[in-house]
Parts: sequence; C-alpha cells; structure tokens
Amino acid sequence: MKLSHFLLALLCAALWGFGFVPSKYGAAHMPPLLFLALRFALIAGLTIWFTPLPRGHWRPLISYSLALGIGHFALLYVGLRLGVEATTASLIWLSQVPLTTLLAFFVLGDRPSLRTSIGMAIALAGSVSLIAEPRIAGEPVAITLVVLSAVLWAVAAIQAKRLPQLSPIAFNAWMALISLPVLVVLSLILETDQYDEFLVPDWRLHASLVYMAVLSSIAGYGIWFYLLRRHSVSSTAPFLLLVPIIGVVSSIATLGEPFSWRTAISGLITLAGVALIVIRRPTAATVTPADP
Repeated sequence: MKLSHFLLALLCAALWGFGFVPSKYGAAHMPPLLFLALRFALIAGLTIWFTPLPRGHWRPLISYSLALGIGHFALLYVGLRLGVEATTASLIWLSQVPLTTLLAFFVLGDRPSLRTSIGMAIALAGSVSLIAEPRIAGEPVAITLVVLSAVLWAVAAIQAKRLPQLSPIAFNAWMALISLPVLVVLSLILETDQYDEFLVPDWRLHASLVYMAVLSSIAGYGIWFYLLRRHSVSSTAPFLLLVPIIGVVSSIATLGEPFSWRTAISGLITLAGVALIVIRRPTAATVTPADP
C-alpha cells in the first residue's frame, strides 16, 4: 500500500473513530430518532441525485436498509441517549465482527477456521466482560439496546451479500432514503419537542449532525470503498482496529467520560480477538463496516 493510500486508511479510521463523539453529543442533546432522521435526510439530499434506481433489487435493499438504518442505528442512538457512554459504545462496536462471523456460519454455512473461532471466543469474552462491569451494567436497558444494535448490524452485513454491486454513494443514499420516513414516523410517535430541540442555538449540535452525515458517512464510506477497490480486504481490515481506539481517546478527551482499568482490559481482550479474525481471514464484517 503506497503512502497516500495508507494515509487515507488512517483518515477513514479517524473519521469513524471520532464519530462516536458527535453521535453521543447529538443523541444526548436532541431526540435521538430525530437526530438520526436529520442525518439520513442530509445524506439522501446530498447523494440521491447521483445514483440510479436499483431496479429489480428493491426487496433486498429495503430489508438491508431497515436492518441497518432502523435496527442498528436507531437502537444505537437511543442507547446513547439513555446513558451509554461513547467510550463503551466504541468498544461494543468491535463485537460486530465476531457476531457477523458467527451469523455467517449459521445462515450461510461459512465455516470459520480454527484461528477465527478462537478470535471470536476471545472477542465475545471481552465484550461480555465489558458489559458486566458494574458501572456499565447499571444501565441494563441502554446497554441492551446497544448490544442489539451490534447484532442487527451483523444481520445487515449478511443481507448485504445478497445486494447488487452498488457504489458506496448508492448504498448510503438508498439506505438513508428508505429509512428516513420510518424514522420520521417513529420520532413523531415516540418523541416530543422535536421542533424546539432542533432550533436550539447550539453550534456543536448542528456541527455533530453535519459531521455524521458528510464526514463519517459520505466521506468515510467513499474512502473505504476507494481503498477496497485497490487493495485486498486483508490489507485494509486491520485499520478498522484503530476505530475504537480513536473513539475511546477522543471521547475521554472531548466529553470527559470516565475510563476504568477494567474497561481498558476488556477492550484490549476484545481488540485482540477481533485482530485474530480480521488480519488473516477477512469476513463480511470487514467489508462494509458501519460508522457510529
């Protein structure tokens, strides 16, 4: 990998890693479903004009969009709203990789190697240790939603294998556009004061929205797919290991979140397990990662 592509890979990891900060800030200062709906509206508004209609592929695309846009992202944002810290969410993000590998085995018959199986066991053990920490376990509903969001991301990753070969712009555009009306309806039913919350004169809130839509989603996915077209997944996937590290550091530095030794050890265990999976044996989880 030449230097320019190496730097692009680092930039992509940084964009996604830091994305946990604006995700947490946005979900904490605006109704989370509204924040997500506005994010998707901005993504669709900026990209839908450059993507053709996915004729003949509507059913798998709708299924994928609902699993990712409504299932994964909505549960994640609501969990952040209910109290899950960005540092914790960034470490749980890692569990998407072993969960997808495990689901691929049961659904697609994709039998993992011994190395991958050991990596899955280590990563899931680290995630369980993290969730069991008293400070985190004290928010059972919130942490359950974030864990379920990781499970639904794994479901979406499996569904993505049935999708046509779309560009990263098309993936983002149609997922956002299909999910948007559902999120609007859910926000109207489940949330209140949306109009007043949106008009709050908080530049950090609106900057968080722009960051997640433009930098994390559009730019991040654009860079990632650009690299995947020029390099093997096995050479690009290791950069994903930087995402939770950047997420933890940036969340502590900017949001002032606490961080214990037990959290650090659990995160390192999870990171080690995921490293065993992605460095030698790429999986669906490493092909289409989800930004926060």
